[in-house]
Amino acid sequence: MSLSVGGGSAAFYTNLPSGYASTALTAAGGSASVSDIVDIRVPLPSGGFTAKAGDSLSVRELFGSPGADLMRVALRGEGGGRLVLRGVDVTDRTDFDPLDFNELQYAAGEEGSAQELVVVARTGTRGAGGLWSGIADSAPVQITAAVTGTRSLSVLAALRTPAEGGADAEFVTLAQDASVYAAYGGRAAPTLSGAGNLSLKAGDTLALHDLFTAGGKAEPALYRVALREDAGTGARLLLDGQDVTHRVDFTPEEFVNLQYMAGGDGSAAEILVVARAATKAADGRWTSIVDSPAVAIAAAVTGVRSANAAPALRTAVDPGDADARFMRVAQEAAIFTGSKSRPAPDIGAAGDMTVKAGDSLSLRDLFPVGKGTEPALYRVALRDDPGAAPGGRLVLDGKDVTDRTDFSPMEFLALQYVAGPEGGAQDIMVVARAGQEDGKGGLTAVADSTPAVIRAAVTGARSLNTAGALRTAVDPAAADADFMRVASEAALHAPLGSQVAPALATTGNFTTAAGDAFALRDLFSSPYSAKVEVSGYRVALRDEDLTSGARLMLDGEDVTRRIDFTPAEFNSLLFVAGTGGSSQELLVVARATDARGMKVDSRAVQVTARSTGERSINALPALRAAPEDSYARIASDAAVHAPLGSQAAPPLRAVGDFTAAAGDLFSMNTLFDTAGGVFDAGMTYRVAMREDVAGTGAGARLLLNGEEVTGRTEFTGAEFSALLFQVGPAGSAQDLLVVARRSDAATRLVIDSPALEITARSTGTRSINALAALRADGTGTGFDRVVRDAAVYRTSSAKALSSTVGPAVPAASAAALAAAVGAYRATGSTASATNTLDLSALFAGAGGASSAQLVGLSELITLLGGGTVGGVRSTGTEMAKLTALSLSARA
Repeated sequence: MSLSVGGGSAAFYTNLPSGYASTALTAAGGSASVSDIVDIRVPLPSGGFTAKAGDSLSVRELFGSPGADLMRVALRGEGGGRLVLRGVDVTDRTDFDPLDFNELQYAAGEEGSAQELVVVARTGTRGAGGLWSGIADSAPVQITAAVTGTRSLSVLAALRTPAEGGADAEFVTLAQDASVYAAYGGRAAPTLSGAGNLSLKAGDTLALHDLFTAGGKAEPALYRVALREDAGTGARLLLDGQDVTHRVDFTPEEFVNLQYMAGGDGSAAEILVVARAATKAADGRWTSIVDSPAVAIAAAVTGVRSANAAPALRTAVDPGDADARFMRVAQEAAIFTGSKSRPAPDIGAAGDMTVKAGDSLSLRDLFPVGKGTEPALYRVALRDDPGAAPGGRLVLDGKDVTDRTDFSPMEFLALQYVAGPEGGAQDIMVVARAGQEDGKGGLTAVADSTPAVIRAAVTGARSLNTAGALRTAVDPAAADADFMRVASEAALHAPLGSQVAPALATTGNFTTAAGDAFALRDLFSSPYSAKVEVSGYRVALRDEDLTSGARLMLDGEDVTRRIDFTPAEFNSLLFVAGTGGSSQELLVVARATDARGMKVDSRAVQVTARSTGERSINALPALRAAPEDSYARIASDAAVHAPLGSQAAPPLRAVGDFTAAAGDLFSMNTLFDTAGGVFDAGMTYRVAMREDVAGTGAGARLLLNGEEVTGRTEFTGAEFSALLFQVGPAGSAQDLLVVARRSDAATRLVIDSPALEITARSTGTRSINALAALRADGTGTGFDRVVRDAAVYRTSSAKALSSTVGPAVPAASAAALAAAVGAYRATGSTASATNTLDLSALFAGAGGASSAQLVGLSELITLLGGGTVGGVRSTGTEMAKLTALSLSARA
């Protein structure tokens, strides 16, 4: 798992780890409940799309037209992709005046191939001899085209290949028309939103007006609909029982009755809708046309209906179906949705979890209700995953009530979920209903909350978010006994009223070598800004492999089964990692005692240590072994010499992880930007290189004035400016670590920057973020030359350039994110202890490269582990700042 950080206005993607919940932001700026670390990525390259072999796409439509004096374009890749200008192949040409750029097209290569396009916008003055002066280049923007046989929605406006006769002809035409009739000036288009991608059963029918919701100031006069499906799957559009799959235009009255019918098992389809505002003339022609952006929903026939499909489902659900109650509760919640005059309760969820077979958990602790409208009834439904072992139950006062859906508030307090057998999974849905008693046992003025859903996977290991809800007695001899006890007691001693809990920050998940010893005080810390004094720490180690040798050590003694430690003992407490291939989970709670003698606990914070053979940088300051490891020593020293108070760290930034060709030479002073301070008095640079465990061979080197200096770690500013890194053989990977150090000869004061780490992978393809540092002999490709020139001529006055094409590959899965280096889990609310960063404007498209949120993220996103182009890892204050930052995204 990794993050990418880069310029441009690339899209953001988020995922929440298992055990976390997103909280909708309020108008006041948002709030956070159990959300902690969210995967935020600004991808490099900035986007990607799919196309059919031979497709022609307008380069101007892909990258925009910034009004520059010259557009520089380059293409690379295999498979016969080309640049074409008025029918002539111009792939080897890089410079195009604005008129030529307007007509320039990219022709996709053969099936299965991929090509990369890079564009730079240049301003300047061209002299009589053709020479340019006053040059200012934009940052290069790169997008990748994968020729898969399917066209991405995001690039259909740029498509110049006729769509007639193709299976996706209507889909393409509709999307292209929407771009032609997009809102402009004072003419407003309807807004349109979708319910999100769905999973369905074969033959399910759904009402499109419940999947796509129009709004805004402009009233739709027409809905335009197209279906793109796998060949022969049977997916259809139906209107009053008639097949209208190949009809596009529907009146608002017809749209209300329009239905989508899913195809056969294993099939998939995309439903595309555009809301059109227009005026119909007497002769039937439409004028003053303004279209909403085209919105698509993917519907996969998996045999399991997703909850977001329930409001639109028109297929009669067989009462005997395993998901009958589940779907009914969700459907009725959509019918009785709240309003301003009839507010619904606010219900949350603890997030997806893992449990042991037979575990009992309290639903009231899994689904907390907010302080707003009081529920008069709870509606609960449980369903087993049809592809796994069944057996999940709802239990009330010892009785099986799985077949019941309605529970009074008093009953809900005692209601429990009981997990099924090992290997199974259950979906738990809860709706909180408000209303007035009608005197007949029913309710009037009903208002239902949005359904809250938790997926419980019966894996044999309990996730942290089960601790507060677990009602099963934990065997004191079980591997997770101390772990669950500490977590559950932290929930019991959470602050109440005016109580303030101690602060607790962590470096997050980390990787290590077998037997490494780490100081817990450096893995988990209570910041100096904490408002209360810590009176003790509670620590638990969970290790399912009891033979791994992992343990907690205090002054040479094994204290693995001990829980409570004084602050002085915690400062000396060590964690010793297990054998290679093992993993352990560390749980820490900081405890304080208030003026009345009551215990007040911080959140329980959990991290995972994986013994992979490679030490991740975020934990290196805590390492208490291997002094011969210069890589670890430099990172640890940087933490020791971090600036204090008003001191400022020396400036240091990195281009991020990159790919290169075997033997490439790169300037370290460009890979690690010193903001011009390299020759400042008292500046030195500490450098280390190591072979990445994912690599396949050694051979990389550090070179200074032609001599190898790979084992050397200290360099003056002048030496660092001349230091070169040579990439290893194909398939290898190297980690580079740099710290900028400022020393005052008079005071002997030493201040280090955070240690920055990036990874170079020898793949044969040079990523654009490092090309400015490449020391080539002039034989590079046009692609390389365009990017390198842009670095030379980059100025703040350059035209802005961006692409509307977002990333084709989604963010990492929730499971991958939860396991990522630097990620962590925590119990309880973070709202009172952390800052909340509102990213909603970025997701809505209002943000951009210059937005304050994006600039802040570019400076802070150094947390999660490496691998993706542009990713950076760091130690020091920025790490601590991020681990304490709650990133909140709209649900």
